[in-house]
Amino acid sequence: MYHSTRFAENLYQIEDSDNNCASLIVGKRRAVLFDTMLGEGGLKDYVESITDLPLTVINSHCHLDHIGGNCEFETVYINRRESELVESIEKQLALTPDSKVSSMPNCLKSLRCLKEQLKDIEPGEELDLGGTTLQVVDLCGHTPGSIGLLLKEQRILLAGDAFSHQACLFFPESLPVEEYRRTLERAEKLPFDGYMLSHFKGMYPKRLLDRFITCCDLPGNTRGYPFTYSLIPSYTGVIYFLEYHNPDADGAVCIIVREDETSGSNNNNHQK
Repeated sequence: MYHSTRFAENLYQIEDSDNNCASLIVGKRRAVLFDTMLGEGGLKDYVESITDLPLTVINSHCHLDHIGGNCEFETVYINRRESELVESIEKQLALTPDSKVSSMPNCLKSLRCLKEQLKDIEPGEELDLGGTTLQVVDLCGHTPGSIGLLLKEQRILLAGDAFSHQACLFFPESLPVEEYRRTLERAEKLPFDGYMLSHFKGMYPKRLLDRFITCCDLPGNTRGYPFTYSLIPSYTGVIYFLEYHNPDADGAVCIIVREDETSGSNNNNHQK
């Protein structure tokens, strides 16, 4: 059900059967699991097959494909700003087709226990795993409380969905484009060389952030296309393409925003 790729002596990217990813950071004394994907079951056992060190679980944000396996763990840490979205995420699950929900057996259970198991973690906090130091960084935009983890010694940033090559700002809880731009500008000043994501395998160069900042200028200033979110069709927006193929991203670079963020549109429809 899961497989993993080792990107450094202390860093694994775990992938589930639906191409969602989590990161496992293993220090000398402790380990951290960043996100728990869709909740297909057996994640705790899989992690324990890699390391038997005491484990801390942290969510990058509380969308369903990042918290589904939370129920397998006693405690999960999340940014306080994100925990306020739990009610919104419950509504998203109610709008999700039954066929999709059936492939997420633990999501409902994770949502039911989410409020009880969550503990706050704040940007700026550091975790010493023994030879590996993690710093929690604010990556708000995709959601109000999105966070990343900076591996200070390795100069790697785990970014969740914050730096997706298809920047998704169309959710009701997503922040305005200008706030997302400020997040990207702050991130450019952080001491990292590469970053990893939750829906794209591999490591990506920091220089891509400049392309994402350029994307923030597109809404309302160039041609956009109506967008419908295939998982929840009531969620719509406008998609703007900066590049249809960027070699660093190995694919398109674009931004998807709510219709209230822009006036650009036409009659072509795109789905995610």
